[in-house]
Amino acid sequence: IEQNLQKAKEYCQWVLTQCGAVPIARFLYFTQFLNELDPAEREMGIRCGLELLAHCDALYYFGHTITSGMAFEIEEARRLGIPIRHIRPRNQKVS
Repeated sequence: IEQNLQKAKEYCQWVLTQCGAVPIARFLYFTQFLNELDPAEREMGIRCGLELLAHCDALYYFGHTITSGMAFEIEEARRLGIPIRHIRPRNQKVS
């Protein structure tokens, strides 16, 4: 979890500095008061994240691995017609 939190911070910084977008990372926010290891609390965090997503202009995701939480968010973004941007890890290029 700690490694994922650090990556999320780095990704948020990249979105802010390289894209000029205000990053909203549910994983950084909700893990401050919900236990990611408790299935019920993790599910609650995912649901709250989907509520936030509905107010976003785009969804950015990084790397090659899509977690179950990310998959929910990507599917919801598609459903809502929110643009999805995949950031490839090596050179941080948007696709």
